Amino acid sequence: VIGLSSDLQQVGAASARIQDTLSIVLQYAEDVLSDKVAADNTVGNFLMDLINQVPRISLEDFETVLNSSINDLLMEKEYLWHLRD
Repeated sequence: VIGLSSDLQQVGAASARIQDTLSIVLQYAEDVLSDKVAADNTVGNFLMDLINQVPRISLEDFETVLNSSINDLLMEKEYLWHLRD
């Protein structure tokens, strides 16, 4: 159970970092659109390449994959926990 808690904490921390980074990118885009900051083609091209690398997946498929992965992780943790006994 301790390992699972640690894994969930890592996922939470990674999610927070992603959210922080996305906030910075969004603020940059808003600043460019409002002419507060000059557009930088290098940054724009990098962001476009990054977006194009994200797999296209429906919300339902994403939830299925995520739930399956979580269930697999839980089963592994349970199995390993019982090996300790």
